[in-house]
Amino acid sequence: MLDQIPASYRRTSFHLVRTGARIESGAEAIPSLVAILPAGAVVSRAIRSIPCGARAVSFVYSTASRLHDSESCRVHESQAVLT
Repeated sequence: MLDQIPASYRRTSFHLVRTGARIESGAEAIPSLVAILPAGAVVSRAIRSIPCGARAVSFVYSTASRLHDSESCRVHESQAVLT
């Protein structure tokens, strides 16, 4: 499913696979993920409609991603098994 995504990026980002094999990655996928959750459509619309919504999501996502990569969840190249 993730053949379109470079192998080095597959494990360093969140990916949402939508119908029709459309893939969204990183912070840009968060509003789409929120929209499919119960009552998430309202939150997703708010994120997309307020002027700083996308920037706020991007900031939170990048901060969480940096913290995630610096801790025990970090995948070292020697541990990665590419499929």
